[in-house]
Amino acid sequence: MGNNKKKILSRLGEVNMKLQTGFIVLAHIEDVAAKIYENSSVLSDKERNRVLKIFAEEERKDKVQILNFANNEYLKNQELDNQFYELFKNALSYITTNGKELHLMSQKDFFGFALQEEKNSYEIYTALLQHCKDDNLSNIVVDDLIKNKQKRMFFILDQLYEYNDLSLSN
Repeated sequence: MGNNKKKILSRLGEVNMKLQTGFIVLAHIEDVAAKIYENSSVLSDKERNRVLKIFAEEERKDKVQILNFANNEYLKNQELDNQFYELFKNALSYITTNGKELHLMSQKDFFGFALQEEKNSYEIYTALLQHCKDDNLSNIVVDDLIKNKQKRMFFILDQLYEYNDLSLSN
């Protein structure tokens, strides 16, 4: 991990974290998720490999969108409250602790992991939306990120529903 990332992540406990720092931490979380999905894809069967690569690409798209937006002037002046420290820490901890062997998980466990990962990010984004309500551009960007998370959660829920349907019919 580069010195910049270490510096940013060390600031997670600060009470007066700026919204801009929060967005940079979010980009890091999306990057960690993308790397975990990508690394697991090479060890997975053909179908899981395809899904993992799609998930990795979606996480990277979110990261790019976040980083492109992180220099917005509005973000530099807004402070986040302490609840975000726990949200960021929990999201990062969940990914790094539970995402180590995605290629070995059952389909149900894999999609359960992916759903929880998306829900953790969704929770952060919806909380951030409250901090961005006074800035139209921030509101639009965060709302777009929320919609992306919702689409992925619906896809994952469809997969879990299909899995449960198949397992009940056997």
